[in-house]
Amino acid sequence: MTSPSPSPLRDYLNYTLEHYSTKGTFRDDRGRFVEAATAAQEALQQQPALQAAAAVQEIKSSFGKGNWANCPWTAILDPRETRTTQTGVYIVWLFRADMSGVYLTLAQGVTEVQKAHKGESFEVLRAEAEKVRAVTGALSEQGFSSDPISLRSSTYGKAYEASVILQKFYPREALPPERALLEDVEVLFQAYSTYLGQKGPASANDALRPTSITQDLQQAFGRRGLTYTNEQIEMFFTALQTKGFVIISGISGTGKSKIAQAFADLCQTGHPSVPGPSRVLFLPVKPDWRDNKSLLGYYNPLSETYHRPAFLELLGGALDDYEANGRQAAPWFVILDEMNLAHVEHYFSDVLSVLESGRDVEGLTVEAVVLEAPEGVMPRRRFPLPPNLYIVGTVNLDETTHVFSPKVLDRAFSLEFTDVDFTHYPPKASGAATLDAHTLRAFTSDGQFAQIQKASVAAALTHHPEVRAALQALTSLLRPHLLHFGYQVFDEIVLFHAHARRSGMLAEPGVALDAAVSMKVLPKFHGGRAKLWAALVKVLCWSADPQQPHLALEQLNSILAGRALEDASLHDLRKILLDEPQAPMTSARALRMLEDLERDGFTAFG
Repeated sequence: MTSPSPSPLRDYLNYTLEHYSTKGTFRDDRGRFVEAATAAQEALQQQPALQAAAAVQEIKSSFGKGNWANCPWTAILDPRETRTTQTGVYIVWLFRADMSGVYLTLAQGVTEVQKAHKGESFEVLRAEAEKVRAVTGALSEQGFSSDPISLRSSTYGKAYEASVILQKFYPREALPPERALLEDVEVLFQAYSTYLGQKGPASANDALRPTSITQDLQQAFGRRGLTYTNEQIEMFFTALQTKGFVIISGISGTGKSKIAQAFADLCQTGHPSVPGPSRVLFLPVKPDWRDNKSLLGYYNPLSETYHRPAFLELLGGALDDYEANGRQAAPWFVILDEMNLAHVEHYFSDVLSVLESGRDVEGLTVEAVVLEAPEGVMPRRRFPLPPNLYIVGTVNLDETTHVFSPKVLDRAFSLEFTDVDFTHYPPKASGAATLDAHTLRAFTSDGQFAQIQKASVAAALTHHPEVRAALQALTSLLRPHLLHFGYQVFDEIVLFHAHARRSGMLAEPGVALDAAVSMKVLPKFHGGRAKLWAALVKVLCWSADPQQPHLALEQLNSILAGRALEDASLHDLRKILLDEPQAPMTSARALRMLEDLERDGFTAFG
């Protein structure tokens, strides 16, 4: 008796329909759904129509980010058209909220249309659907329909029904066999390809260009046997590009040090005038570092010489390179491994202070690290920090380490490496790897390096005024709790958003802003329930809709029925997150901190 053919697509659809209604917590149960979805994605990528497409298809699934989505989905995105489910035309499986069935659809992104057309968005979506159907045909002979879908969800309304171009419904109790499901995909994908072909090649070139940086980095890390998500790579790259000082925290063994080392090594190509190895310093922090001598050295009056540690040598090299070569200088890197084994404020305070002094017209910091040594002992005693110096600190959070002060966190972008996925681990290492010249130019901003310039901030806000509005709303919510932020954090978030948009990273609408807020605002939340609970509740409401957080606040106040925000329970808060929040990273981090407060009465960075 022969064993049945594998049926990953049917298995995924069936598993979700059978188990989604009885799922447990997001953190505990999400992995099982992701595993089934990943197997289906791999099977879909092998289908002849997708293999023959002019561009590699991106297949994404979502069960929510930090909180369960009301209606999970899996989408096939052709990068000639879109890379996000919030805009453009794409193929998507949409599960009904009651799990009575699933639709295979050709649909449109709703979010951007709603932003642009407000009350007229339904008419715009329906008109566009008619235009696309005129190209694809109705596919009625293959069992497809143009009738509206019914997701049976209070949070997914008329806009989603209007967005559907073509659809086919599969009831839970009558899922077709794998072969029939894949044949339907082939039919719909051929229609999708016909539509894309009619649009012409110009949009294809525009759409394909942005993710080349992410692909370049992903391939380079993969050749070194390293595994990171696109989101981790893009957040690390853009944060370091923007600020030049990044802290990566997380559990041991998630690749915090490796990503910094590998990226620094990859950036060493293309600058033969300065030997590569001398531009990267990997410096393990020691528990006995109680002052700045381990980094900046000291004068020995007995020998009348100055002890120059490796950090000072590299700082001098980066400064000499920048003063000599300007925009043609190379990037230099310091990696402070396990930087909180000692008090950061003790050994790193001079550098932190100089970092925040601003930059002059030449790009150097206004203030400088000044060495205490007699005249003539050192060729240079004053060391301003050049913009081509990049510092990455790694942090293991356990009982043997020191907590960061807000002063430190305020000066860095703070990433978390906590999620791991063993599905495709380990990658096959293949030796040497290099970065494309375009990636290097993007990272160094064509020789501007990590500078925060007011003119760049103003230009970015001209193109994206919604970023200003969202940040104004957030800091206004936090002001009564003395947790609001100032101009420096505002500038850094705006430029992070601008750099990400320019590089085609974190490309879905709102994702770059969400990532920046989760890295720049929340890490400074440190303390007990009395201080933080209400503030984190407001952050959670902001994450639901950064442009209109008052709507979630009004909904929550209705749920509380006269009780104060301080009395809101986690159960109350999850009611306002039934739909996927627009800022899911901020939402997930804020919710985790609230869970810490509920369980321990205290929360802190990491």
